[in-house]
Amino acid sequence: MYARAGEMMNAEYARNEKALFFYYFNNNIGQRIYTCESFDIVSHEVGHAVLDGLKPHYIESRLPETGALHESFGDITAILSLLEQLDMCEAVIAHSKGDLHSPTFFMRIGEQMGNALGFKMGLRNADNNLRIDQVTEEIHDLSRVFTGAFFDILVEMFEQEVNLNKYDPAETLFRVGKYMSALVLMAFLNGPKRDAKFRDIAKAMMDVEKDNSRKNMFKKHFDKRKIFDWSAKPKPYARPRVIEGRISVCGTYPYVHDPEFRAEIESTFQLLDMNDNGLEDEGDDFQEQVELKVSQAANGAADEWRTIEDVEHTPLLEKKDM
Repeated sequence: MYARAGEMMNAEYARNEKALFFYYFNNNIGQRIYTCESFDIVSHEVGHAVLDGLKPHYIESRLPETGALHESFGDITAILSLLEQLDMCEAVIAHSKGDLHSPTFFMRIGEQMGNALGFKMGLRNADNNLRIDQVTEEIHDLSRVFTGAFFDILVEMFEQEVNLNKYDPAETLFRVGKYMSALVLMAFLNGPKRDAKFRDIAKAMMDVEKDNSRKNMFKKHFDKRKIFDWSAKPKPYARPRVIEGRISVCGTYPYVHDPEFRAEIESTFQLLDMNDNGLEDEGDDFQEQVELKVSQAANGAADEWRTIEDVEHTPLLEKKDM
Protein backbone atom coordinates (compact mmCIF):
# COMPACT_ATOMS: atom_id res chain seq x y z
CA MET A 1 0.00 0.00 0.00
CA TYR A 2 1.30 3.43 -0.98
CA ALA A 3 -0.32 5.99 1.32
CA ARG A 4 1.23 9.00 -0.46
CA ALA A 5 1.73 7.77 -3.99
CA GLY A 6 1.70 11.20 -5.56
CA GLU A 7 -0.41 14.29 -6.20
CA MET A 8 -3.67 13.36 -7.88
CA MET A 9 -7.33 13.56 -6.96
CA ASN A 10 -7.87 9.82 -6.76
CA ALA A 11 -6.97 6.43 -5.29
CA GLU A 12 -6.60 3.14 -7.09
CA TYR A 13 -6.09 -0.59 -6.92
CA ALA A 14 -3.52 -1.78 -9.48
CA ARG A 15 -3.40 -5.51 -10.19
CA ASN A 16 -0.12 -5.48 -12.11
CA GLU A 17 1.67 -3.66 -9.32
CA LYS A 18 -0.14 -5.70 -6.63
CA ALA A 19 -0.70 -2.52 -4.71
CA LEU A 20 -3.15 0.11 -3.53
CA PHE A 21 -2.24 3.70 -4.39
CA PHE A 22 -3.60 6.60 -2.37
CA TYR A 23 -2.92 10.10 -3.67
CA TYR A 24 -3.25 13.56 -2.19
CA PHE A 25 -4.42 16.92 -3.51
CA ASN A 26 -5.27 20.43 -2.37
CA ASN A 27 -8.90 21.48 -2.10
CA ASN A 28 -10.28 24.85 -3.14
CA ILE A 29 -9.13 26.53 0.07
CA GLY A 30 -5.60 25.14 -0.12
CA GLN A 31 -6.09 22.37 2.42
CA ARG A 32 -4.21 19.17 1.57
CA ILE A 33 -6.49 16.14 1.37
CA TYR A 34 -4.97 12.66 1.78
CA THR A 35 -7.20 9.96 0.31
CA CYS A 36 -5.49 7.36 2.55
CA GLU A 37 -7.21 9.00 5.53
CA SER A 38 -10.69 8.26 4.18
CA PHE A 39 -12.25 5.08 5.56
CA ASP A 40 -14.61 4.90 2.57
CA ILE A 41 -11.87 5.26 -0.03
CA VAL A 42 -9.55 2.74 1.62
CA SER A 43 -12.41 0.25 1.98
CA HIS A 44 -13.47 0.85 -1.63
CA GLU A 45 -10.01 0.07 -3.00
CA VAL A 46 -9.67 -3.01 -0.77
CA GLY A 47 -13.03 -4.12 -2.19
CA HIS A 48 -11.57 -3.92 -5.70
CA ALA A 49 -8.64 -6.11 -4.63
CA VAL A 50 -10.90 -8.68 -2.95
CA LEU A 51 -13.24 -8.96 -5.94
CA ASP A 52 -10.29 -9.21 -8.33
CA GLY A 53 -9.02 -12.17 -6.31
CA LEU A 54 -12.43 -13.86 -6.39
CA LYS A 55 -13.43 -13.03 -9.97
CA PRO A 56 -10.27 -12.07 -11.89
CA HIS A 57 -12.02 -11.88 -15.26
CA TYR A 58 -14.31 -9.07 -14.12
CA ILE A 59 -11.51 -6.52 -14.17
CA GLU A 60 -10.66 -7.57 -17.72
CA SER A 61 -14.19 -7.10 -19.05
CA ARG A 62 -15.09 -4.22 -21.33
CA LEU A 63 -18.80 -4.43 -20.47
CA PRO A 64 -19.89 -1.27 -18.63
CA GLU A 65 -22.08 -3.25 -16.21
CA THR A 66 -19.21 -5.53 -15.20
CA GLY A 67 -16.99 -2.55 -14.50
CA ALA A 68 -19.86 -0.89 -12.63
CA LEU A 69 -20.28 -4.02 -10.49
CA HIS A 70 -16.60 -3.70 -9.54
CA GLU A 71 -17.20 -0.10 -8.48
CA SER A 72 -20.40 -0.99 -6.66
CA PHE A 73 -18.67 -3.83 -4.82
CA GLY A 74 -16.10 -1.28 -3.63
CA ASP A 75 -18.81 1.07 -2.33
CA ILE A 76 -20.75 -1.81 -0.75
CA THR A 77 -17.51 -2.93 0.95
CA ALA A 78 -17.21 0.56 2.46
CA ILE A 79 -20.80 0.46 3.76
CA LEU A 80 -20.58 -3.04 5.20
CA SER A 81 -17.12 -2.44 6.70
CA LEU A 82 -18.57 0.49 8.59
CA LEU A 83 -21.35 -1.74 9.96
CA GLU A 84 -18.73 -4.17 11.28
CA GLN A 85 -18.03 -1.59 14.01
CA LEU A 86 -20.59 -1.43 16.81
CA ASP A 87 -19.73 2.15 17.72
CA MET A 88 -20.34 3.22 14.13
CA CYS A 89 -23.70 1.45 14.12
CA GLU A 90 -24.59 3.47 17.20
CA ALA A 91 -23.44 6.65 15.46
CA VAL A 92 -25.57 5.86 12.39
CA ILE A 93 -28.65 5.32 14.56
CA ALA A 94 -27.96 8.48 16.58
CA HIS A 95 -27.42 10.70 13.53
CA SER A 96 -30.37 9.29 11.58
CA LYS A 97 -32.69 8.87 14.60
CA GLY A 98 -33.40 5.40 13.28
CA ASP A 99 -34.43 6.56 9.79
CA LEU A 100 -31.60 5.27 7.60
CA HIS A 101 -32.93 7.21 4.59
CA SER A 102 -32.37 10.54 6.36
CA PRO A 103 -29.29 12.38 4.99
CA THR A 104 -26.26 11.41 7.11
CA PHE A 105 -22.67 10.32 6.61
CA PHE A 106 -23.90 6.72 6.31
CA MET A 107 -24.96 6.91 2.66
CA ARG A 108 -22.22 9.34 1.54
CA ILE A 109 -19.30 7.52 -0.08
CA GLY A 110 -16.03 9.49 0.05
CA GLU A 111 -17.56 12.52 1.74
CA GLN A 112 -14.39 14.60 2.18
CA MET A 113 -13.18 14.06 -1.37
CA GLY A 114 -16.68 14.68 -2.70
CA ASN A 115 -16.89 17.97 -0.81
CA ALA A 116 -13.59 19.04 -2.36
CA LEU A 117 -15.17 18.43 -5.77
CA GLY A 118 -18.27 20.39 -4.83
CA PHE A 119 -20.57 17.39 -4.28
CA LYS A 120 -22.84 17.83 -1.25
CA MET A 121 -23.47 14.09 -0.82
CA GLY A 122 -19.91 12.81 -1.23
CA LEU A 123 -18.43 11.20 -4.32
CA ARG A 124 -21.49 8.98 -4.59
CA ASN A 125 -24.77 8.87 -2.70
CA ALA A 126 -25.80 5.28 -1.92
CA ASP A 127 -29.34 6.43 -1.10
CA ASN A 128 -30.61 7.22 -4.57
CA ASN A 129 -33.53 6.29 -6.85
CA LEU A 130 -31.59 5.97 -10.10
CA ARG A 131 -32.60 3.55 -12.86
CA ILE A 132 -30.30 2.05 -15.47
CA ASP A 133 -31.80 4.26 -18.20
CA GLN A 134 -31.11 7.43 -16.17
CA VAL A 135 -27.32 7.11 -15.97
CA THR A 136 -24.43 6.82 -18.41
CA GLU A 137 -22.14 3.91 -19.25
CA GLU A 138 -19.32 5.50 -17.24
CA ILE A 139 -18.73 2.79 -14.67
CA HIS A 140 -18.72 4.99 -11.55
CA ASP A 141 -21.95 6.67 -12.66
CA LEU A 142 -23.57 3.36 -13.62
CA SER A 143 -22.49 1.70 -10.36
CA ARG A 144 -24.83 3.99 -8.40
CA VAL A 145 -27.83 2.00 -9.69
CA PHE A 146 -26.75 -1.31 -8.16
CA THR A 147 -25.41 0.32 -4.99
CA GLY A 148 -28.72 2.14 -4.59
CA ALA A 149 -30.67 -1.11 -4.87
CA PHE A 150 -28.39 -2.74 -2.30
CA PHE A 151 -28.81 0.22 0.07
CA ASP A 152 -32.61 0.12 -0.20
CA ILE A 153 -32.57 -3.62 0.54
CA LEU A 154 -30.34 -3.12 3.57
CA VAL A 155 -32.55 -0.33 4.92
CA GLU A 156 -35.80 -2.25 4.44
CA MET A 157 -34.30 -5.34 6.07
CA PHE A 158 -33.30 -3.20 9.05
CA GLU A 159 -36.82 -1.74 9.25
CA GLN A 160 -38.32 -5.25 9.19
CA GLU A 161 -36.00 -6.58 11.88
CA VAL A 162 -35.86 -3.68 14.34
CA ASN A 163 -37.58 -4.59 17.60
CA LEU A 164 -37.03 -2.23 20.52
CA ASN A 165 -38.35 -4.81 22.99
CA LYS A 166 -35.52 -7.21 22.12
CA TYR A 167 -32.46 -5.35 20.86
CA ASP A 168 -31.00 -1.90 20.68
CA PRO A 169 -31.45 -0.57 17.08
CA ALA A 170 -27.67 -0.32 16.74
CA GLU A 171 -27.34 -4.03 17.44
CA THR A 172 -30.04 -4.81 14.89
CA LEU A 173 -28.14 -2.75 12.31
CA PHE A 174 -24.95 -4.63 13.23
CA ARG A 175 -26.79 -7.93 12.72
CA VAL A 176 -28.24 -6.85 9.37
CA GLY A 177 -24.77 -5.79 8.23
CA LYS A 178 -23.38 -9.24 9.08
CA TYR A 179 -26.22 -10.94 7.23
CA MET A 180 -25.86 -8.76 4.13
CA SER A 181 -22.08 -9.26 4.08
CA ALA A 182 -22.50 -13.03 3.82
CA LEU A 183 -25.31 -12.72 1.28
CA VAL A 184 -23.50 -10.32 -1.05
CA LEU A 185 -20.28 -12.33 -0.90
CA MET A 186 -22.12 -15.54 -1.77
CA ALA A 187 -23.98 -13.81 -4.60
CA PHE A 188 -20.75 -12.63 -6.24
CA LEU A 189 -19.13 -16.02 -5.73
CA ASN A 190 -22.10 -17.68 -7.43
CA GLY A 191 -22.15 -15.12 -10.25
CA PRO A 192 -20.72 -15.64 -13.75
CA LYS A 193 -16.97 -16.08 -14.10
CA ARG A 194 -16.79 -13.20 -16.59
CA ASP A 195 -18.88 -10.38 -18.08
CA ALA A 196 -21.38 -10.27 -15.21
CA LYS A 197 -24.34 -7.94 -15.50
CA PHE A 198 -26.45 -6.38 -12.78
CA ARG A 199 -29.25 -8.91 -13.30
CA ASP A 200 -26.79 -11.80 -12.84
CA ILE A 201 -25.73 -10.68 -9.35
CA ALA A 202 -29.28 -9.58 -8.48
CA LYS A 203 -30.59 -13.04 -9.34
CA ALA A 204 -27.73 -14.63 -7.39
CA MET A 205 -28.69 -12.57 -4.33
CA MET A 206 -32.27 -13.78 -4.62
CA ASP A 207 -31.10 -17.38 -5.06
CA VAL A 208 -28.94 -17.22 -1.93
CA GLU A 209 -31.78 -15.75 0.15
CA LYS A 210 -34.03 -18.55 1.46
CA ASP A 211 -36.88 -16.44 2.81
CA ASN A 212 -39.56 -15.88 0.13
CA SER A 213 -40.74 -12.57 1.57
CA ARG A 214 -37.19 -11.23 1.41
CA LYS A 215 -36.78 -12.57 -2.13
CA ASN A 216 -39.84 -10.57 -3.14
CA MET A 217 -38.49 -7.51 -1.36
CA PHE A 218 -35.18 -7.84 -3.24
CA LYS A 219 -37.01 -8.14 -6.57
CA LYS A 220 -39.11 -5.06 -5.80
CA HIS A 221 -36.00 -2.91 -5.43
CA PHE A 222 -34.23 -4.42 -8.44
CA ASP A 223 -37.35 -3.96 -10.61
CA LYS A 224 -37.66 -0.33 -9.50
CA ARG A 225 -34.27 0.31 -11.06
CA LYS A 226 -35.03 -1.74 -14.22
CA ILE A 227 -32.24 -4.18 -13.45
CA PHE A 228 -34.27 -7.08 -14.84
CA ASP A 229 -35.57 -5.04 -17.78
CA TRP A 230 -33.58 -6.22 -20.82
CA SER A 231 -34.67 -3.18 -22.83
CA ALA A 232 -33.30 -0.66 -20.30
CA LYS A 233 -29.89 0.65 -21.35
CA PRO A 234 -27.56 3.30 -19.88
CA LYS A 235 -26.82 6.37 -21.94
CA PRO A 236 -23.66 6.38 -24.11
CA TYR A 237 -20.62 7.96 -22.53
CA ALA A 238 -17.64 9.47 -24.30
CA ARG A 239 -14.89 11.53 -22.74
CA PRO A 240 -11.46 12.16 -24.29
CA ARG A 241 -8.36 10.72 -22.63
CA VAL A 242 -10.24 9.13 -19.73
CA ILE A 243 -9.02 5.60 -19.14
CA GLU A 244 -11.44 3.31 -17.36
CA GLY A 245 -8.39 1.19 -16.61
CA ARG A 246 -10.23 -2.01 -15.67
CA ILE A 247 -7.50 -4.21 -17.15
CA SER A 248 -4.95 -3.07 -14.61
CA VAL A 249 -6.40 -0.29 -12.46
CA CYS A 250 -9.62 0.41 -10.58
CA GLY A 251 -9.89 3.97 -9.35
CA THR A 252 -12.24 5.60 -6.87
CA TYR A 253 -13.13 8.35 -9.32
CA PRO A 254 -12.71 8.74 -13.12
CA TYR A 255 -9.69 10.86 -13.95
CA VAL A 256 -7.15 11.72 -16.62
CA HIS A 257 -3.92 9.78 -16.19
CA ASP A 258 -0.58 11.53 -16.40
CA PRO A 259 1.41 9.35 -18.86
CA GLU A 260 4.78 10.46 -17.47
CA PHE A 261 3.74 9.71 -13.89
CA ARG A 262 2.37 6.30 -14.90
CA ALA A 263 5.59 5.47 -16.76
CA GLU A 264 7.60 6.42 -13.68
CA ILE A 265 5.48 4.18 -11.45
CA GLU A 266 5.75 1.23 -13.86
CA SER A 267 9.53 1.56 -14.19
CA THR A 268 9.84 1.65 -10.40
CA PHE A 269 7.97 -1.62 -10.07
CA GLN A 270 10.10 -3.23 -12.74
CA LEU A 271 13.18 -2.32 -10.71
CA LEU A 272 11.60 -3.69 -7.55
CA ASP A 273 10.69 -6.87 -9.43
CA MET A 274 7.17 -6.73 -8.01
CA ASN A 275 5.53 -8.22 -11.09
CA ASP A 276 6.87 -11.71 -10.37
CA ASN A 277 4.55 -14.55 -9.36
CA GLY A 278 1.35 -12.67 -10.20
CA LEU A 279 -2.08 -14.23 -9.99
CA GLU A 280 -2.20 -14.62 -13.75
CA ASP A 281 0.82 -16.91 -13.55
CA GLU A 282 -0.77 -19.22 -11.01
CA GLY A 283 -3.24 -20.74 -13.48
CA ASP A 284 -6.88 -21.75 -13.23
CA ASP A 285 -6.21 -24.39 -10.58
CA PHE A 286 -4.96 -21.73 -8.18
CA GLN A 287 -8.02 -19.55 -8.86
CA GLU A 288 -10.35 -22.48 -8.26
CA GLN A 289 -8.65 -23.16 -4.93
CA VAL A 290 -9.11 -19.51 -3.91
CA GLU A 291 -12.80 -19.55 -4.87
CA LEU A 292 -13.37 -22.86 -3.08
CA LYS A 293 -11.81 -21.67 0.19
CA VAL A 294 -13.69 -18.37 0.20
CA SER A 295 -16.93 -20.11 -0.77
CA GLN A 296 -16.56 -22.54 2.13
CA ALA A 297 -15.96 -19.67 4.54
CA ALA A 298 -18.90 -17.65 3.21
CA ASN A 299 -21.17 -20.70 3.25
CA GLY A 300 -20.31 -21.19 6.90
CA ALA A 301 -21.14 -17.55 7.59
CA ALA A 302 -24.37 -17.77 5.61
CA ASP A 303 -25.43 -20.86 7.56
CA GLU A 304 -24.61 -19.16 10.85
CA TRP A 305 -26.49 -16.00 9.85
CA ARG A 306 -29.27 -17.68 7.86
CA THR A 307 -31.72 -15.57 9.85
CA ILE A 308 -30.96 -12.25 11.44
CA GLU A 309 -31.92 -13.77 14.76
CA ASP A 310 -29.05 -16.26 14.49
CA VAL A 311 -26.31 -13.62 14.42
CA GLU A 312 -24.43 -13.85 17.68
CA HIS A 313 -26.10 -11.65 20.27
CA THR A 314 -23.97 -8.89 21.74
CA PRO A 315 -24.80 -8.25 25.40
CA LEU A 316 -22.99 -4.90 25.18
CA LEU A 317 -25.96 -3.48 23.32
CA GLU A 318 -28.79 -4.87 25.45
CA LYS A 319 -31.78 -2.56 25.51
CA LYS A 320 -31.54 -0.42 28.62
CA ASP A 321 -34.46 0.78 30.70
CA MET A 322 -35.26 4.36 29.85
